[in-house]
Amino acid sequence: MTIRHVDSISVPESADPDCIVVPDCSDVDGIEAVRRVSDNVGSATVVAVAVDASDGFARTAKRSGADDVICLPSKDWTDDTFVDLVAERLLHAAGEIEPFADEAVLLDDLLDNIPHRVFVKNEYGQFAAVSEAKSDHYGLSREELIGLTDFELAPDIGMDLRQEEVAIMETGEPIVNKVEEYTDDDGRRRWVSTTKAPRRDDGGEVVGIVGSTRDVTEQRRHEKMLNTVHTASRRLVASESRDEIVDVATEIPTAVPDMPTVVLAISDAGGELSFETAPGAGIDSFAQCTSTLEASSELREAVAVEATEEPRPYDTVDELDTPACVAFPLGHHGALGVVDTGEGIDESAVELAEVFAANVRTALDSAARKERLSNQNERLEEFAGIVSHDLRNPLSVAQGYLELLDADPEIVGEIEAALDRIDRMSDDLLTLARDGEIVGEVGPESIADAAALAWDTLDTAEATLVVEDDVGSINADRDRLLELLENLFSNAVEHGSTNPASQAQQDAVEHSYANPASHAQQDAVEHGSTSPDSYTPQEAEARDASSPASQAQQDATQHNLGDTEHVRITVGGLEDGFYVADDGIGIPDDEKEDVFDRGYTTHEDGTGFGLRIVEVIASAHGWEVDLVDSESGGARFEIRTR
Repeated sequence: MTIRHVDSISVPESADPDCIVVPDCSDVDGIEAVRRVSDNVGSATVVAVAVDASDGFARTAKRSGADDVICLPSKDWTDDTFVDLVAERLLHAAGEIEPFADEAVLLDDLLDNIPHRVFVKNEYGQFAAVSEAKSDHYGLSREELIGLTDFELAPDIGMDLRQEEVAIMETGEPIVNKVEEYTDDDGRRRWVSTTKAPRRDDGGEVVGIVGSTRDVTEQRRHEKMLNTVHTASRRLVASESRDEIVDVATEIPTAVPDMPTVVLAISDAGGELSFETAPGAGIDSFAQCTSTLEASSELREAVAVEATEEPRPYDTVDELDTPACVAFPLGHHGALGVVDTGEGIDESAVELAEVFAANVRTALDSAARKERLSNQNERLEEFAGIVSHDLRNPLSVAQGYLELLDADPEIVGEIEAALDRIDRMSDDLLTLARDGEIVGEVGPESIADAAALAWDTLDTAEATLVVEDDVGSINADRDRLLELLENLFSNAVEHGSTNPASQAQQDAVEHSYANPASHAQQDAVEHGSTSPDSYTPQEAEARDASSPASQAQQDATQHNLGDTEHVRITVGGLEDGFYVADDGIGIPDDEKEDVFDRGYTTHEDGTGFGLRIVEVIASAHGWEVDLVDSESGGARFEIRTR
């Protein structure tokens, strides 16, 4: 074989080529070159070759006169595989190797190897040619099947098939992908998709039927399973409680054809898993699936276990061979698993279980939100009761007696202003509660600044506030955070003293608080400023030792109180929140669980709802409040974000 390169479109007459290769490249328009070459090459074969060809290049080149078109990728086309391919095609085009087999051989190869049930019928419905898959379906050889009709092979539906094919031949209209159901010899339901078209001779006359049938049983089952799950999953969304969702989730798969048994691992508030499955599923389901579900719940990812292996995460279904159990995480709720009870777990069942697990998780999330909302509504009702009854009633009595008070107008004004503030706060809190919103807009708030502001609103003559340097900030509703701190500070001041105050001290304190000009009381109350520079513990101790108090309060302390000490209140930071601690008398262990109950108080003038409001506000933010002993033996309230 001789290969010759020419620089022009014209081919020398002496060349007498068997094949001419026309490139399509940057300096040669392959399509135009094919047109010009094909007009004057005689019997030579014209092959157009292009690298990284545009869409439609092959079609245009063929229509322009190319006998063959070779398109190569832009990368790696020099690989041995492509080199061999190009060489083979050029040798074939040049007539150096045998051409393709004749049509009869090619048709026979097609019928031997195609997995579909391909058939050709004459006008009377007799099989003239069939694929190997078609003959295998009927348990006959291809030769044995030739000449038979559907009346012999499928007598129950033979007439229906014949009428269908007669209509196709008369109208010339094909049927495409018609899905039909039947029952096989083993009594199993199966589905096939059939396409039939009229068969025509060289003159265009209809002389029979050509068609093919393919088994779509697995696809059909998967679609049916998926539709059933989607339909049934609406029950999940409509479920009101966690227990109802568990019942529905384990029951639904029993109504889905070919879906394996489902086992649920549901996490309680303490993180412990309990296992649930449909009644009658059998104890083996638990034994095979428990460790897999535990692993999926802990890792928060899909986990599978083969028959003889430990549970392991996997990325794609293709990795699984014969899984005994496959589990999917349900977020913090636990995990859902499907377990092999004898029928096997195929790829479609795994994919379906993953979809089902996502629906179960959505339903559990929704139920959790509903439960939180219900709990919040209960707290709101309680909060409204606190504000409207426990607070408003004594406030109304105080305001009524105030009108009868004959005293210094300045003192009366201070009392009236304080009562008005309480009244306004009551209105605001009641409105918030009845509107269903304890917490409004939330944003980052400096705990140090909030503590200073809350401290300024209180009568804290008997206490010292210390704010640690690392207290940080927290996402909160500013007003509600201030109210929470006010209640914690008030609780510490009212209940934290190591010795009940005498009336003389109370009088001194009340007088000092009522008189804005009392600098002695202001010096005694070390509350820190509203700036970030709050007192350090060392500075607070120094000020406690040197700060002058009003003479009246000093006299009361010296003559009536003996060893009474100021309460020291500390606000410090936690890794996930903050704490408020005091060095007072503390709270007995057997009463710690009761302090947040509405009405609980040990002070004769206490309302019993201060700490309850603290818990309500914290819970509305999603925080947790814990009561422990402080380092000095007092009370320490820890507020943590969840």
